Amino acid sequence: MLKNLFDDDFKFSSPQDKNLTKEQFFEICYPFSEKVIRYEFQKVTEDGNDVFVTYKCFSKDQPEFVNTEFLTIKNGKIKSVKVFFGGNLNKT
Repeated sequence: MLKNLFDDDFKFSSPQDKNLTKEQFFEICYPFSEKVIRYEFQKVTEDGNDVFVTYKCFSKDQPEFVNTEFLTIKNGKIKSVKVFFGGNLNKT
C-alpha cells in the first residue's frame, strides 16, 4: 500500500545514493524503517508541489541523526526525494 504513494517514475537521491528508482529505493533504503524507533519533525515547509522536511531520527542501532529532505509531489504522488545529511549534532 505504501508503494502506491510513490510515482512510477519516482527518483531518490542522497549523498550515498544517486537517482535510485522506486524499486531500488524500496530494496536498498526502505529496510532501515524496521530499525526506526521514532522521528521528531523539526520543520516542514511547503511551496506548491515542493516540500522541505527536517527531522531527527532515533533508531535501534545507531546514534540519533538529523536529515533534511526535499520532496516533489505531482498528481498526489511523491515524484522525487532528495536527502541532505551530514555533520555533527553536537556542534552549532
